[in-house]
Amino acid sequence: TVSRNLVDAGNLVGSGENTLLTTIVAMDPIYVYFDVSERILLNALKNGRDPGGPNPIKVFVGLTNEDGYPHEGTVDFWDNKVDPGTGTIQLRAVIPNPEVSGPVVQDSDQSKPAGQQNKTAAPDSKNEKDKNLRRLLYPGVYVRVRVPGNPIPGAVLVHDVAIGTDLAGKYLLVVGEKNMVEKRPVEIGQMEDNMRVILKGIKPGEKYIYEGLQRARPGRPVTITNKPDASGSAKQTQVNTDAKVGDPQPDPKSSSK
Repeated sequence: TVSRNLVDAGNLVGSGENTLLTTIVAMDPIYVYFDVSERILLNALKNGRDPGGPNPIKVFVGLTNEDGYPHEGTVDFWDNKVDPGTGTIQLRAVIPNPEVSGPVVQDSDQSKPAGQQNKTAAPDSKNEKDKNLRRLLYPGVYVRVRVPGNPIPGAVLVHDVAIGTDLAGKYLLVVGEKNMVEKRPVEIGQMEDNMRVILKGIKPGEKYIYEGLQRARPGRPVTITNKPDASGSAKQTQVNTDAKVGDPQPDPKSSSK
């Protein structure tokens, strides 16, 4: 698309320096630039995932007013060096940005009662639908990016609120024999549907405390109360490692359960 004209017919241009006439941008496909950590880069190289290769890196993008990450693309470029100051590298993803139809907003009619103005309606004909085509991704807007990684078979998931932090790191309050509370150090991973991946420290089926944490003390017994809709046992599933920029809650999901 072409922006507004910055000079008019008859104006003098190019006198001593180049004159900007207008700005032209490509809308489809559209590029998304983002930074990832050095660890993500090394994992991608280790698994043979590079731009232009047989196993390209998929990217999911979401706008600030959208739920999840509905736009899918691939990484087609990354920089030739890591920024030593931040430990990150810049990547570029190419995202299809086709025209889509949307509702037609009617003009405000002040003669109508309040609440019946500025109504939206679906297009009645193909011609009217064609006139209301628009692209959802726009140059310069902020987007959230999700880059799915490698699957973790048999990953353990726990409620994120159950994880505590002290000077030694992250821990869970695990319920052992005779309902005795044990403080268990854990190594955490990514978030997956409001659950946290536990890489080390707890096994599937072990019980942990995620409600009433302030009343539980290591070395003391507790009374277990299981809710019918939320079990306090560590769940086992398969998830994908990923890198995220912006807010979470990915959609489409990159895990299989």
